[in-house]
Amino acid sequence: RQVAAMVLLCAYGNFQDRIILGLNLAHGQQEPLPPLPIKFIDGSLQLAPILPADRGKDTYQSQGNAITPRDIAWMAVKFEDLQERMEQQRERTPRLPIPNWEDVASALPPAMAAKPTRIRWSLVNYGYAPELAIPWSIATRTHWSESPAERILEESAFWVQTRAIGCNYCMGHCEMLLEEAGLDSSAVAHRTQLLAESDWSKFPVAEQHVYAYARKLSQTPWDLTAADYQSLVDDFGPQKAMGIFWWLCRGLYMTRISDGFQLPLERENVFSNHDSVIIADEK
Repeated sequence: RQVAAMVLLCAYGNFQDRIILGLNLAHGQQEPLPPLPIKFIDGSLQLAPILPADRGKDTYQSQGNAITPRDIAWMAVKFEDLQERMEQQRERTPRLPIPNWEDVASALPPAMAAKPTRIRWSLVNYGYAPELAIPWSIATRTHWSESPAERILEESAFWVQTRAIGCNYCMGHCEMLLEEAGLDSSAVAHRTQLLAESDWSKFPVAEQHVYAYARKLSQTPWDLTAADYQSLVDDFGPQKAMGIFWWLCRGLYMTRISDGFQLPLERENVFSNHDSVIIADEK
């Protein structure tokens, strides 16, 4: 339990680090400030699993222009190599035994324990460090309820992050969730192959900005500039840009958990038939 808690705290450090670097926050003279005396009213936090209704579009442009220089090292890793890495991930041995759902459910709030999960990431977190894992899940679900975004775009951006830092477990989950967003296996393969082996010119410009930001935030966050973030604001507006940014910072928490515990990738789609609330995308 102590080791698991250390992994979760280090993962949260990555999340917080990306928030600070991405927004270029300066240290105030009076920091650290005391916690704000906030109490959330009933119903303001999202506990049950949730999915935005807007799945987005799987669109491409035949004569598009790349908005970033060609990254030869990035494009050198072929789609087939990534698929092989995910297959090897399925054979990994976890660093901690993965708990059963029955051992996990009793520690969860009723709304979070209403339906069993097969996701090993969740079972390990809830099983060993529920006091840290539960608030994190509530935070991410509340973010989704307050700032819904296109699911195809979100998972594609997260896929870029998994490729950037070599997290094969989360890469497999991205492909599962792209299927849940309505893409068949061939469409998922086509999209992820373009993300892996192309200069992204076939994607709409707004998508390219998100992928470029995702890669930079993951690999060299200290090089982020105000212009990088402004590109998101120009494309999506201030609120959705902040939602995308938060989502990408969240991705760098998720990957640290996966690799910290060396989780073996599930062979079946553990997100299929997931009993989640579908929320409307307010535009």
